[in-house]
Amino acid sequence: MRRDLAIALVLAVAGAFVALGRGDVSWLPLAVSAVALVAAVAVSRRLPLLAPVIVVAAATLDRPALYDAVLLPAVCVLGYLAGRRVVRARTGAAALAGLSAAAVLSAEVRAADPWAWFDPALTVVLALAFPALLGFYRSRDERRAAADRTRERRAVVREARLRERTRIAREMHDSLGHELSLLAVRAGALELAPDLSERHRRAVGELRAAAGAATGRLHEIIDLLRDDAGPPPDDDPTVLVDRARDAGLRVDVHGDLGAAPTPLPGVLREALTNAAKHAPGAPVTVRLADDGGDAVLTVANPVPAGASPGSGGRRGLAAAAETLRAAGGSLDTDDAGDRFTLTARVPRDATTAAPGEQPVPGRRRWRIAVVLAPTGITAGLVALIGVAVLTWYAVAAARATLDPADFAALRVGSSTATVRPVLPARQAPDRGPDRTAPRGADCRYYRSAATPFAAYDVYRVCFAGGRLVAKDVL
Repeated sequence: MRRDLAIALVLAVAGAFVALGRGDVSWLPLAVSAVALVAAVAVSRRLPLLAPVIVVAAATLDRPALYDAVLLPAVCVLGYLAGRRVVRARTGAAALAGLSAAAVLSAEVRAADPWAWFDPALTVVLALAFPALLGFYRSRDERRAAADRTRERRAVVREARLRERTRIAREMHDSLGHELSLLAVRAGALELAPDLSERHRRAVGELRAAAGAATGRLHEIIDLLRDDAGPPPDDDPTVLVDRARDAGLRVDVHGDLGAAPTPLPGVLREALTNAAKHAPGAPVTVRLADDGGDAVLTVANPVPAGASPGSGGRRGLAAAAETLRAAGGSLDTDDAGDRFTLTARVPRDATTAAPGEQPVPGRRRWRIAVVLAPTGITAGLVALIGVAVLTWYAVAAARATLDPADFAALRVGSSTATVRPVLPARQAPDRGPDRTAPRGADCRYYRSAATPFAAYDVYRVCFAGGRLVAKDVL
């Protein structure tokens, strides 16, 4: 409430300065504008789109052209706040379009000039549309930043959990696993003791088998607790191939494996391990190629009939796929027919994410946009506002030009009805205060040339009592 009261007070003071600057202080329009301002600020939080409607309506009643209305500062500020508080862009755009159409229609109805729509339309664009867009995009960037911070916090929490799980798995492996292994070894030695009865020998054998089963179960639990999201060891792919060949695996290599990006050696190691497990003795073809900016690793081997699926948790390929996704790549497998093919694709400049960290999609692009967008948007808005102001000035100057011959033909004492058809529809937009005008007369000011920035004379034409009482060149 305090903030809204401060906004209302500042806007009221700004509107009072506008009224004083234009030299037209009428208490009734000021009172109506004050009531409209208070109502608009009061509803600006719950109904953000209604606030600009109220102030634009009151400003249109004050001045159809809008650009010199008392509530013009309120139009700018409440338009910006409406843009910040509206979540759906389509709703805000529809309300803005309807409001602009209403302001233009009101000006056309109240003025006979066919160009009466130009001033309110340009004012709505500059004073309402631009602030609303600025507020909307700033609010959207803040929401994206908040979502980004939430994802980062979740990634930090997940990383901490994975580190803790890895620590627990390491301790279980080093302590409990070691003790169970010793227990199995001692039970096996006791089972072979010559002075042990047959009944006790069977009991010790069951104890050894139970210790072995417990050790296997412990290894499965450790396998589940380990950090599968972390990157595999950074082995040299050529060394991996040499080890596989030394173990008896036939490996045919195509391409320079030494140039493989960081995530691919782990994928190659997993692929060679699976080939040795599931298709022992089968030839393996390894191919590294370039596809645009990506490195593509293909590992293929035939699957012998009746090959065993092998043992293990079968989580190696899942971990490799997760590592590739973290680096911006992908992993595909194809076991159609009697041949198994693994295809790994990763960018050449890929880096592996830290353990437990989930990369935020598009974060880098979004950060670049956050840095560059304000500069680009500001420059674009300044250029657009400059073009719009120059266009408005040129049109206003053209509509306020009184031909010198027509001015010379005017005669003091002529009736207003006779003179008015000769005068332009609008007055000069850049006229200053005139303290030499005849007192009590209704004076109008026109340009002698339509060129916006060329030298020209200002014609003053004054009426009083239904007659032309003065014509001067200023």
